[in-house]
Amino acid sequence: MLGLRRAYMMVSTMSLPRRGLDEFFDTAMMAEKPPEKVQHGKAWKAAELRLKSYDDLHKLWYVLLKERNLLLTERELCRRRGVQWPSPERLRKVQQGFARIRTVVHERKLVRNQLVRDFKKNTTVVVAEK
Repeated sequence: MLGLRRAYMMVSTMSLPRRGLDEFFDTAMMAEKPPEKVQHGKAWKAAELRLKSYDDLHKLWYVLLKERNLLLTERELCRRRGVQWPSPERLRKVQQGFARIRTVVHERKLVRNQLVRDFKKNTTVVVAEK
């Protein structure tokens, strides 16, 4: 019996992947009184993003999108409960991440367009004579 209890405790404390609408709710925010301060990371810098591949930027965009939706849901829950939303700077950092990804993608587009123009300018068309 002790083995089953230990197994239940392990399963009940494991972090299971959240799916569907659960991704928009933080378990700490669902408590009656949300925490005063929430730990969070730093915003992505443009120099860091320039080192990422296009696929990595696309994945990061999607992660930021999900994080933004989670934060907006938290903010609305706090507003409805009449409590202060902890760490509102998190949303600003996510918005900075979006803006910096847009900047990096735009820079890449400008460089690509310049390379195409230079290639077309320096390429001569050779017509084979019969």
